[in-house]
Amino acid sequence: MTALVAIAPALSLAACQRDTETAAPAARPVRTVTVEKREGGQALTFTGRIEAEDEVSVAFRISGRLLEKSGKLGERVQAGQIMARLEPQNELNTY
Repeated sequence: MTALVAIAPALSLAACQRDTETAAPAARPVRTVTVEKREGGQALTFTGRIEAEDEVSVAFRISGRLLEKSGKLGERVQAGQIMARLEPQNELNTY
């Protein structure tokens, strides 16, 4: 039994030895790219026609000369907004 008591500390000290050093992983190759300023690609030119999604034809019920026009071509309008006025002379002549 004394032999066992004498051997136990030696065995426990043997278990505390340093681990062997592990080898460092091999270096992996890395690809690099140098960024530099250059001219843009080739300019592209397209021909075509741009159309509105919603389009409405507007006309007067009677003929006459245009006295006033508000707004511009392609401008949005609200319901009830006055878009144009005719000269009242044609209407006045009918009475």
